[in-house]
Amino acid sequence: IKEDGFQPDPSLSGLSLSPKLVPRGTGGPGGRHRWSPGKDQLEELLEPPKLVITEQPKQRGMRFRYECEGRSAGSILGESSTDASKTLPAIELLNCQAIPKVKVTACLVWKDWPYRVHPHGLVGKDCSNGLCEVVLKPQTNPKHSFSNLGIQCVKKKEIEMAIEKKLQLGIDPFKAGSLKNHQEVDMNVVRICFQASYQDSSGQTRHLSPVLSEPIFDKKSTNTSELRICRMNKESGPCTGGEELYLLCDKVQKEDIAVVFRKETWEARADFSQADVHRQVAIVFKTPPYQHLELAEPVEVEVFLQRLTDSVCSESFRFTYLPKDHDAYGVNVKRKRGMPDVLEELSGSDPYGIEAKRRKKPPGYMDHFAPLPAAGGSPGWGTRLGTAVRAWPAPVSWHELPRSQPDPALSPPSTGDVPKYLGLSRSPWSPLELGNLWGVRRGPPGPPWPCGPLPPGLGGAPETPMALGGPSGSGEAPGPPRNTGFPPRLGRCP
Repeated sequence: IKEDGFQPDPSLSGLSLSPKLVPRGTGGPGGRHRWSPGKDQLEELLEPPKLVITEQPKQRGMRFRYECEGRSAGSILGESSTDASKTLPAIELLNCQAIPKVKVTACLVWKDWPYRVHPHGLVGKDCSNGLCEVVLKPQTNPKHSFSNLGIQCVKKKEIEMAIEKKLQLGIDPFKAGSLKNHQEVDMNVVRICFQASYQDSSGQTRHLSPVLSEPIFDKKSTNTSELRICRMNKESGPCTGGEELYLLCDKVQKEDIAVVFRKETWEARADFSQADVHRQVAIVFKTPPYQHLELAEPVEVEVFLQRLTDSVCSESFRFTYLPKDHDAYGVNVKRKRGMPDVLEELSGSDPYGIEAKRRKKPPGYMDHFAPLPAAGGSPGWGTRLGTAVRAWPAPVSWHELPRSQPDPALSPPSTGDVPKYLGLSRSPWSPLELGNLWGVRRGPPGPPWPCGPLPPGLGGAPETPMALGGPSGSGEAPGPPRNTGFPPRLGRCP
C-alpha cells in the first residue's frame, strides 16, 4: 500500500471481518433504527385481502335481451343449477376482517385478452349505467349472491356510444382503453369482471385485483348456444351401420355441427350433408359401422351433438348396436318350417276329402237371415225374430202355450219396419196380415194369448177377423201360400 502511495482510512481500521452477535432490537452500525411493521400491515403482507368467485355463472342457457323488449332480461343462474334447485353467482371476500366496508363493482368485458370493456351492460337489482355495485361488510358477512342479474345487449349502431359512455364513467378495470374498429367485438359472449375497493386507515382508496368469470354465451345465437338433442326416431340398429335416423334438436349451424357415436375409446361420426339439416332443428343421418362387426350380443353406445368450432358437446342419448343378421331374407326360417307331407294325405282314408264334405252340416233355413243389431248395441228385433220365429204351421196345443204376460221389451214394431227387420225391400203382406203375424188382436176379448188370436184349427173363435193366410172375416183354414217371389211367410212365435 505504501508503495502505491495510498494510506488506509483511519475510520476503517476498527472494522473486523469476524462475525459478532448483536442483541435483538438494537440498532445497526451507525446507530440507525430498523423499521418494524404493525400488526395490520404484517397481515396484509402475509395474507393480503382478495376477492374470489365461489359460484361461477352458468355459461349457456341465458338469453341477452334488448332494451326495446320492455321486459326483464332474466336472471343469470349459477353453474351448479338444476331443474330441482336453483343457484346464483356468488363471491366471497377473504382476509378482510379488519376492513369495515368493501365496495364490489361488476361490469362486462370481452371474452379474450386484453379484456376491454364490453358494450353490453348489466341490468337488475343494484344496477345502473350497465354496472352492478354492492357494499359488503366483511366483519358481518363476507359472502354475497347476485340475484335478478341480467344482461342487456345493444344494437350494432350503438356500440361506439355505449363504450365511450362507460369509459367516461371510469369503467375500465384492466386499463385496456377503447378500440377504433368496434366491429371486432363479439356480441354473443361476455365475461363478468368483479373488482373490490376499500379505504385503509389513512383514508386512501385501495383496489383489489379484478377477477373474471367464465364466458357467458347468448342463447339465441346458434354459434354459441347450448346444444341439445330432443328426440330420435330409433334407439337401435345393425352393427354394420347405414341405418337412417331422424334427430330433433335445438337450433344449430348446418356447417358447424356433427353427430358423434362414442363407446369408451372408440368414436365415429354419422354420415350426413348440409342438405340433410332441416331448418336448423332436424338432422337426417346414417349411423356409422361399429368397430367390431362380429358381435355376440347388443352393445350400447352414446350419441351426442358436437360443435366443430369450439368442440362443445350436448348431453348424450343411448343407441344400441345389434349383432349382424346372417339370415336377412329369412331363408333358414322358411327351411325350418318344413314342407307338408303330401304322400301321407294321399294315402289316408279320405284322400280327396269327400267324407269331410259329407259330414259338413248343411245350412239351415234360418241361416239365410242376417240379424241386424240395434242402434244401442243390444240385439234388435231382427236378432230376436231370427231366433224366435219359425215357419207356419206349428203343431201346438192350447194347454202347451205359456200363460205368462208378454215381455214389454218385445214391443212389436210398426208395420212399415217389418220388411226392414226381415231383410226385405218391400212387404208381401197386408197390414192386417202383419197385425196377425205380430199378435195384434182384431177380434173380441178372449183368453190370454201372448202372440195374438189362435188360428181356427187350434180352438180359436170362428169370429176371429182373419187367420194367417185366409180371407178377411172367414173362419176357413188358410190355403196354400201365394207365390210372390219372396221368402215363405213366418208363423206365430211359440
